[in-house]
Amino acid sequence: MKRWIPYIPPIWAVFFDGVITAIAVGVSLYVRSPSQTIHRQIPLPIGVALLVVAFSVSSLVSYATQYQETVRVREETRRTILDMALEQLLSKYRDEIADCKLRANVMVVEKRWNLGLPPTRNRYLTFEETYGTYNEAELEQEYVLGTGCAGTALKNDNPTYYDSQEKDGLSKSLSHTQQEITSHVNSILSVPIYPDSDPSRRPIGVLSIDSPENISETKLDEEPARRLTMKYAGAVGDVVS
Repeated sequence: MKRWIPYIPPIWAVFFDGVITAIAVGVSLYVRSPSQTIHRQIPLPIGVALLVVAFSVSSLVSYATQYQETVRVREETRRTILDMALEQLLSKYRDEIADCKLRANVMVVEKRWNLGLPPTRNRYLTFEETYGTYNEAELEQEYVLGTGCAGTALKNDNPTYYDSQEKDGLSKSLSHTQQEITSHVNSILSVPIYPDSDPSRRPIGVLSIDSPENISETKLDEEPARRLTMKYAGAVGDVVS
């Protein structure tokens, strides 16, 4: 998680909150309205400005010490669960379906406006979690709706497999760079991820298993592979939704 505000230790947070509270109380006691003429009291505009500053600083302290930490813990917990789910999926796959070289990843949908006449809002898949060895170039890729195996599974809302031995157009939908980066992948199975495991809703991501081995060895095109992967995609949907 990217921090917008540096982490503030709890002892300093207590100190800042105390100072801010003292400022707020002091202003409320000594601020005067325009009709008052007591010299010691603080003019109303200055008092309002001090209250605004105190509130802003208090909000930033709370954001740094509470909200950011809550989000960080939540993201770390989600990633841990996803990592365990992918590891278990591949282990079970090797035990029950095919003992071969496998990797797995979860990609989630991001929406982005493209300028044009009229403007369009496209849906992209970006990597959320992986298990296995993925190089940096692979992880930097984004897959628009209908692109590659994962993008096609998302577009068609249906499990999709890729076999390098077949000329089915899935690889042709990739950019030249994406084709080069994924040239070592010879078989893939991608299944949609639904929010709260509800297939009646629009997919929010894709769970994929891939391998450098041919599909005749990995069996990623067979029904047991689809059933097992979809089962774990349901669990993943409960985590990422």
